[in-house]
Amino acid sequence: MSKAEVVAALEAPTSFGGDGHTRLTALRSLFAFLEAQQKVFADPAPPAEP
Repeated sequence: MSKAEVVAALEAPTSFGGDGHTRLTALRSLFAFLEAQQKVFADPAPPAEP
């Protein structure tokens, strides 16, 4: 999951309105849990140059 994908999900309109704050809070909680379980990792390979 890239930063761009997270930003797009937070900015996408919802059927119930809102500004994405609830989704942001949920994502922070999810990643905090995954990090505590040592499930969060970053790709060690540098991005490919175009």
